[in-house]
Amino acid sequence: MADIETGKFSPGQKLPRREDLARESGLSQSAVSCALKRVARKHPLRFVPGEGVFLDEPNKRKEAVRIGLIGKYAREFTSPPPTGLAAFSYYRPILQNIITQANRRHCALVAIPRTDQEPLDIDEIASYGVNCVISHGLYPKWETCRALRNRGIQIVLGHRGDDSLARRGISYVDYDWTGGFRQAVRLCHERGHRRIGFCAGVQATGGGHVLWRNAFLLECAELGLDDAAALCRIGSYADYPEVVAREARHLLTLPDPPTALILKCPWYHMDRFFEVLDELGLKVGTDVSVIGLAIRGSEVQAPVSCLLEPAELVGERLVDAALALVENPHEVVQVDVPFEYLEKGSVSSRVQEREEVMSRAE
Repeated sequence: MADIETGKFSPGQKLPRREDLARESGLSQSAVSCALKRVARKHPLRFVPGEGVFLDEPNKRKEAVRIGLIGKYAREFTSPPPTGLAAFSYYRPILQNIITQANRRHCALVAIPRTDQEPLDIDEIASYGVNCVISHGLYPKWETCRALRNRGIQIVLGHRGDDSLARRGISYVDYDWTGGFRQAVRLCHERGHRRIGFCAGVQATGGGHVLWRNAFLLECAELGLDDAAALCRIGSYADYPEVVAREARHLLTLPDPPTALILKCPWYHMDRFFEVLDELGLKVGTDVSVIGLAIRGSEVQAPVSCLLEPAELVGERLVDAALALVENPHEVVQVDVPFEYLEKGSVSSRVQEREEVMSRAE
């Protein structure tokens, strides 16, 4: 710091390597890294991956951090409140909270178009002058993450997918889906259920469903529940909403059907599930208990008990992670946001109408 203040280093000049600083000072490299962080609070430093640390212009610190938004729902930021599918999915509260948190932190948000799927145009993303990108609705390839970081653009994922990128040190903020499934199994078990089924819809790509399935089977094994594998059914989003109906029908028509079901699907795709129950003459809460893994507000729409996701907390953590990575590109931020478990009864007007129709029929 003394060398910077005395003018030994001028703006744009590269600072000595950490290894050299550690050797000259007799400190460890981790201690040198901590010292550089303290220096960065007073003097603008620029970390360039693969090149080193540079003293930046003093006025650079006044510039707002520019966060790019990429992925399937990036376009929803351009005209809030979100429209289309995002208006009815768990993306909506996350998107809204990212906007709120970025405004509070005086960050510039940039929705980058044409980032719905791989391959991504790295040159176009870089042309927006962003310091970091938040990827939601897209699970990028490792080569894409590496190319972005080589251009000095950090990346934080809105979900960890199959863990392959997390193991490579890519930052992410994710719902604790595996913990959610295990908690749902325990909740059913505490209420006396011994045959518990699991239905989920998954994207055509990505391996997140493997984590869900393994978590479900592991918890069933620890509780001594038999036939868990036979009661685990996973279908593709391409079949929605029929996937919910098909997998649930399979389980509920077994010779020894489950007495409780755990559903991982959007509440707006559950109509067919309830139609199947009607066709089979079954009632939620009487013939089968149902727990849905869903977002806040869905307990109003779906007549099942719900374990709710703190979506607004995820948006806040994503912005926090983006700023942390811009401040220190060598940092890795990996956050699993725990579920807020709340049991809610049915207050759906649709269900009330159905019950009234059934009462008149009787």
